[in-house]
Amino acid sequence: MFVKSIPSAVKSDGTKIAYEPGLGYKLTAGLWYIDVSLPDPVNESVHVTWDAVLAGTVSYQDSNLPAYKSESAPYTDSSAPVDVAINDATSGNWMPQNLTTGSVTTTAGATVTTGVLTIAGGTAGGARFDVVDAARRGRIATNISTGGYLRVHAHGKQA
Repeated sequence: MFVKSIPSAVKSDGTKIAYEPGLGYKLTAGLWYIDVSLPDPVNESVHVTWDAVLAGTVSYQDSNLPAYKSESAPYTDSSAPVDVAINDATSGNWMPQNLTTGSVTTTAGATVTTGVLTIAGGTAGGARFDVVDAARRGRIATNISTGGYLRVHAHGKQA
């Protein structure tokens, strides 16, 4: 869902971590999800950076399924019950994007295989996921093995 403020990172168990300006999300070990949805994007670019402590994997996933069970505003009506949550793990609700190596650029300290960024830890760095033909909703999915700071920002172009 598109919001003007930076959303919290949501762990698989529902725990939320607020964004710290200039630093990012201080994530602990586990599965974390960050909403990078934009209103009707054609192309989306998601820039991530990490500190020298963080280790784990990062990938971009998307979905056209609504966030809320609302007939009038299924992507934004937070007063309605949740339909497909940002941390939903149901197979098929969020689709992994097997981006080509050229679609994910990275600095030292990480490698990319089939759209999955692997951060080794020990080196701060950054990467950018460039998504063509983006879906209605997007999320950054992480599997953190060693906690640290992950900063995430999205930009997109509309039709």
